[in-house]
Amino acid sequence: MNDLHNLLAHLLVAEEHPHLQEEPAFVEARNALEASEELQAAFFEYKEFLEQYPVLVELGEMPAETRERIAKVISQQASPFTTGKRIQLSPWEVRKQFAWAAILVLLLAGMSLISTQIIQQQEHQTRQVALNTMPPQDAFREYVGQMVQKGMPLQHRNSQSTQLVSWLQEQGAGHYEPPTSLMEMKGIGCGMMDGPAGTISVICFDTEQGVAHLFVTCAKSLTLEASSPPKRLKLYHREALQWNDDSNAYLFIAHEPEQPLPEIFL
Repeated sequence: MNDLHNLLAHLLVAEEHPHLQEEPAFVEARNALEASEELQAAFFEYKEFLEQYPVLVELGEMPAETRERIAKVISQQASPFTTGKRIQLSPWEVRKQFAWAAILVLLLAGMSLISTQIIQQQEHQTRQVALNTMPPQDAFREYVGQMVQKGMPLQHRNSQSTQLVSWLQEQGAGHYEPPTSLMEMKGIGCGMMDGPAGTISVICFDTEQGVAHLFVTCAKSLTLEASSPPKRLKLYHREALQWNDDSNAYLFIAHEPEQPLPEIFL
């Protein structure tokens, strides 16, 4: 989507999200609108069209669904029959109609994407506020459960679990030594993230029972001062095992609901 359509998408989304009109991207779009008669004409044309066909835009829908709605309306509006007579379009008119449809698809897809990003950001802020009000240990468990449920980006991949631990330590993760029985399992990948009480690292394993994840964070950040033996629990319908030593807190969790965890020896 070119700059013109990007600006139009932001301007039209601002019509649905007035509280975002002071955000930098929307301020830039508004300034461009005030300075360009061409942009003003296009903005009012598209705004009028969307007001005429509001069913085409539903905030939060993905672009593919938006395209399906667009195709349906275009099909209805492009019927070659009216009052029993066939409308003959010149090649130029046909090209114009296809160009308009293509631009409209891009514009509405851009609006849908921006709206989806806004909704996701609002949901993330709501979750973050909830985590900040929890005791540190509860917030850690809740954060881990959310990450496993919605998926986590891996920053480094290696089938050797010991190499994954080394990579994390090179990136600044605290020193820790996972159980030997766990390190003998095949690795998938690892990553680091900012948790509610500090940095959390994760290592993903390919076990005989399925994929499982080991999350590690600083024990002091969770106000844990003494070692604690393993404790079994369930997070988001997933089997989990939590323990901590003097330096780190560990949470080992299955990837899928009701999936058994492999036995590990601590």
